[in-house]
Amino acid sequence: MKILAFLLLLTSLSVNAGLNLPDKDQLLKDVASENKLEGKGELSLLKATLEIENSSVSIDGKCNYLIKSLENKDFYENIKAISKNPESLKNSKCDLSGLNSELEEEEGWNFSFHFGFNRTHYQNTDMELESSRMNVVVRDFEFRERTSAGYYNPANWEQFQDAFRWIDEPTNSFILSVEKKGHSIILSIFHPKFLKENNQIKHVTGTVDGVDVDDFMAIDEEFDGYNNQPGEMYLVRFENTHLQMEWSLGYGYDLKLIDSDKFGTLSVRPEVFLGMMTGGNLTVYTKEGTYWDYEDYKQPMEVQGVMYSAGLRVNYQIRNFNFFAEGKTSVAHMNHGFMDGTAKYKLEYSAVTVGVGYTFKKKKKKKKKPLF
Repeated sequence: MKILAFLLLLTSLSVNAGLNLPDKDQLLKDVASENKLEGKGELSLLKATLEIENSSVSIDGKCNYLIKSLENKDFYENIKAISKNPESLKNSKCDLSGLNSELEEEEGWNFSFHFGFNRTHYQNTDMELESSRMNVVVRDFEFRERTSAGYYNPANWEQFQDAFRWIDEPTNSFILSVEKKGHSIILSIFHPKFLKENNQIKHVTGTVDGVDVDDFMAIDEEFDGYNNQPGEMYLVRFENTHLQMEWSLGYGYDLKLIDSDKFGTLSVRPEVFLGMMTGGNLTVYTKEGTYWDYEDYKQPMEVQGVMYSAGLRVNYQIRNFNFFAEGKTSVAHMNHGFMDGTAKYKLEYSAVTVGVGYTFKKKKKKKKKPLF
């Protein structure tokens, strides 16, 4: 046993002389075998350490080392050996810390899926509307959200397929991400629903049915008798709801506030996104010269504009399960069909998402640290 111990010390000294280093793991297994620790001792030695009892070389050149197991407290081996050339050791001290190498875990990429319900607030915006009946700018055009949250209530399920419509009908978000060492690459799929607020009186500039306008007026003139006047607007519906989608790719970095094997992990993640808005606008407008006849314009699915956003997610993970809340502020530059023309506007909105998730954790790979 003492011969093996001396060889171990000699090995460490030889490294500095440029000699080949024998397999250190095998040396430790041999030590375990002589101490009759068998398989258990061999496993324990995966967490073996080589410690220095006295930090400096004594006058007679003797150095004391202690091999211990972190898992098996009954195993240790004391080594007292003589170095004829202590100056060859690092800093002329008995420092063999390079031999303290053990297997370390290399973290892989984890895959996470999150699902949540959104509440969204839309800022007023200046709307440019151009068609065969108008060419106007409406100042401070107002949108409101439609959450369709009623599909979460089973009392509103009238037929079998309604039991599954809570997935795609409400304003939900589907979030896919790959994560490693706090870094996240994120695919966010959000289903917003926004439509014209009723009873708006706004400043309108331009031309309506061939009449020049520059005044505060109703966007959807209410019925006040059969006395419609030229230049009045009758925008009954303007909505982006059916198949309206925000697609964005983002990056985030998780900052851990609490990290406990027993109680889970609480983290915050600043994040940024870039993507696009798609959908098909629906417009309903009163026919010219009529009172109760309407023209419906349903635009086909199209890319409506680019969007970008920044946000912050708070996530609590216990084992593989996640509970999260996320706030994002977004801007979309919209340009899509309207009647037989186009609508252009900057859509600014803030969304709060609350939901759950699951992380598919990849097993960590083990790799050897360099000995020196």
